[in-house]
Order: sequence, then structure tokens, then C-alpha cells
Amino acid sequence: MRRIEKRKRVCYLIAMNEKFYDLSKEKQDRMLNGAMQVFALYGYRHASTDEMVKAVGVSKGLWFHYFDSKKGLYHSVCSYAIRYMLMEVSIQIGDGEKDYFALREKLESAKMSLVDKYPYLPLIIQSVLKETDEEAIEVAGDIRQQYIDKIQEIYEISDRSIFADSNEARYVTEMLDASFENKLWECYLAPVFSKQNYLDGIHNYIEIIKKVVQNH
Repeated sequence: MRRIEKRKRVCYLIAMNEKFYDLSKEKQDRMLNGAMQVFALYGYRHASTDEMVKAVGVSKGLWFHYFDSKKGLYHSVCSYAIRYMLMEVSIQIGDGEKDYFALREKLESAKMSLVDKYPYLPLIIQSVLKETDEEAIEVAGDIRQQYIDKIQEIYEISDRSIFADSNEARYVTEMLDASFENKLWECYLAPVFSKQNYLDGIHNYIEIIKKVVQNH
């Protein structure tokens, strides 16, 4: 069973034809961004090649010249997005920061620092975390868990003495997660995506919740 699973992962990793890496970095990013956009907006099951080639502005024949399968492309896109995000998190969040709310805000700031280069990276990560399609989970489950574990690790080392108990900390985390998810979608569905609008909204949510926790 393990050999079969390992073989599957290898197949996903080689989803991009070797010729893809002969492209300029700008063209690689353009194609990755197109795939991120469609997977993020429609989810794995409803993401179509037609939408991807439309977003990128290439022919379907050229697309299949570089990408071998939907499974492989999804694995590659999710792996790239999450690993890039985790690298940014490690840069922006130093060992000295322990405040729970400050860490939450820095995590969101890290996401927004990447949208100039990868406009849909925050949304594809959110999409992967919310994905329920069994095939998608099979394909990207490992990398998704890697992200979850890293974020949980950050929460675990944070100072949560402000909370009455672990249940309150969990409820606050769930409320902030839901608020951030809704705000992110709101910003992506707006005529023009605004990083500052998102970060201002996140800051306001955090300040309101912080006051409630401090005064209870």
C-alpha cells in the first residue's frame, strides 16, 4: 500500500512536463497563476482546463504540452503555494513574537505580501484547507497537513494567557478564522482586489475581539 501511495506522489510531482522548466520565470508564473486562480475560485471538482487557458491566454494544446493531468497540476500548484507561503511566514514571524493576536495579524500580512506576484495565492490556500472533494484531498492531503501543522505550531507557542481557558482560545480562533475567510472572499469578489482593505478589515476584527476578551 505504501509503495502505491509513494508512486502516486511521484506521478503528481512530475505533472509538469520538463519543457515547462525551460520557460522563462515570468511565463511559468503566469501559467501557475492561471491554475491557482481557477482552482481557488471553483474548487478542485469544478476547475476546468478551459477556464485556465482563458485566464492565462494560451491554447489548450499548449497547456497540455506542459501539464499532464489535473491531479498532477493540482498537487503542483498546492505544493508551490503552500511552501511559498510557509517560507514567507518563517521570514515575517520571528522567534521573539509570542502575542497571539499579533501573530494572527502577521500571518495575514504574510499572505498579502505575496499577492503582487501570486494574486490568488491566499485564496488557493484557503480553498485547499476547505476542500472536501475526496480526490483533491488524496492528491494534496500531505501538503495541506504540513500547512495545518505549521500554523498550529505557531499557535501553540503563542502566549494565550489573555484567554480564560483553552476553550475560549479555541472559540476565538474559530471566530477569527471564519471572519478572515469571509473578508478574503469579499475582497476577491470586489471589482478591484485591495490588500489594504483586507488588512484593515483583519485589524478591525482583531481589535474588536481583543477588547471583548480583555473586558470579559
